Amino acid sequence: MLNRYALPILDLENIQIYDVGEEDNAVLPPKQMRICFRNLLHFVVGGKGTLQLSDGQILPLKSGDVFGIFDHERACYQSDETDPLHYYWVGFGGADGENVLTYLGFTKTNAVIPLQNPKN
Repeated sequence: MLNRYALPILDLENIQIYDVGEEDNAVLPPKQMRICFRNLLHFVVGGKGTLQLSDGQILPLKSGDVFGIFDHERACYQSDETDPLHYYWVGFGGADGENVLTYLGFTKTNAVIPLQNPKN
């Protein structure tokens, strides 16, 4: 089944993609807060969990959410024990790296945004 989500269009030249990947999480021991050395954008496609930010906020994550973490910010995300997270991520930087997250509506205190499905 194809799920397609709409994101705003952003035309920038100074972006470097560092890595992309998929995590279909087995339940792991609790993770520690860590510093992210790139901007990260995660697309949750299944399961549920939490995202803890450096200011102590703990935000719920579920399928259909996208969450962003800014370069050099501390964060910790953890899967639910019975319904682990399944997500794809992109790590990126460059002169416009932080602008991508800001343009999409993320701030250092607003890190989770539900995506809109154009079929609905």
